[in-house]
Amino acid sequence: AATLCDSAQRVASPLAAPLDSQRVASPLLPFWFLLVVLAAAAPRSAVAVDALVIEARRVTGLGVTARDLRVQLDLARPTAPQVRLQVARIDLDDDAGRVTRLDLRCAAPVLDGPRFGCPRARVTSADSPIGPLEFTASLWLDADTGVFESRGDRIPLGGGRARFAVRNAPTNWSVDAGLDGVTLPGLRNWLSKFVTLPAD
Repeated sequence: AATLCDSAQRVASPLAAPLDSQRVASPLLPFWFLLVVLAAAAPRSAVAVDALVIEARRVTGLGVTARDLRVQLDLARPTAPQVRLQVARIDLDDDAGRVTRLDLRCAAPVLDGPRFGCPRARVTSADSPIGPLEFTASLWLDADTGVFESRGDRIPLGGGRARFAVRNAPTNWSVDAGLDGVTLPGLRNWLSKFVTLPAD
């Protein structure tokens, strides 16, 4: 069976220099950092680790630039390990806006290769192009194929809920999105935060 260290060895090599003093480019931001953290925390004989923290000032990938990023793997809990990702600011390419104070918490990360990830994460942010965020999501990376997948749902928007599914493979990528329970008054109220709408 593949181990976490074996599968992540080729992506962990950039950590030879301190991350907080270099610019890191990755096609799987921010999941690349999650994978490296989990790989470094794989059990080793005669080593006791309560927590592992990785910090970086700037990370780029998937059309975004993340600044002041912190990933923490908590191993001291009596149950399963927990992962927390915090990013002070994420700038989207093509002036599409930014996300501030992103906080992702995963209570039960999956560490068995070759497919690593989080079946259920809680995601919040202070602001984004669609306003403050609070929703649940899943994130998966297949270390054998290089395919990254993420789904999110129950994202407040226009009086209803939005959902999305993202798949990024080495040769192609896709994004699907949908809306549930959105009303016209609610959508107008949400749009009015960003643009001036004509009177009814």
